[in-house]
Amino acid sequence: MRCFYAPETAAHDPRFFLLRGQVALNEERPRRAELLLAGLAEAGLGTEVPDTYPDDALGTVHTDRYLEFLSSAHSEWSRLPIAGPEVVANLHPAGP
Repeated sequence: MRCFYAPETAAHDPRFFLLRGQVALNEERPRRAELLLAGLAEAGLGTEVPDTYPDDALGTVHTDRYLEFLSSAHSEWSRLPIAGPEVVANLHPAGP
C-alpha cells in the first residue's frame, strides 16, 4: 500500500471548530498526524511525499468559484472587525 504524507501537515494546528454551535477542540492537530505516522510505521508501512502539480491542475478537480474562495478567504476574513486568526465556517452546506 502506498501511503502519502506532506510535511506541511505538521504546521496544520487549528485551535477549535464549531460542533452544533459549540466551540470544540479540533482533532486535526499535529499530534494526530504523529500518531497516524507511528501506526503506519508499526504496520511496516512507509510514507512518500506527494508530487507537486502546477496550480492550473487544481482546476481539473475543483471549480473556479471554489479556487477563488480559497485564494481570498483569509484576506477577506482578516478584514472583518475583531476577526480571529483562523477562518472558521459559520455554515456547512450539505449539498453542492
